[in-house]
Amino acid sequence: ILVTDANIEARANSEGWVSSMTYSPELDSFIALGFLCNGLNRYGEVIYAAYPVKRRIVAVEVVSNHFVDRQNQRVKG
Repeated sequence: ILVTDANIEARANSEGWVSSMTYSPELDSFIALGFLCNGLNRYGEVIYAAYPVKRRIVAVEVVSNHFVDRQNQRVKG
């Protein structure tokens, strides 16, 4: 569940969800893909990914899904 505050019980204030997550060796960090209300206009905003079953929350930054090689230079060589 994606929320705009660190309230683990904020299910009523959900603004989206995470569809997948994995570790990125390129970034040496975890990354996730999600669906966020008005997400294209929220780049740079810090929101929270809440996992109510395990009572955990993580601060996340909204970024473009092209956050690595935005200019496509790797493909062009």
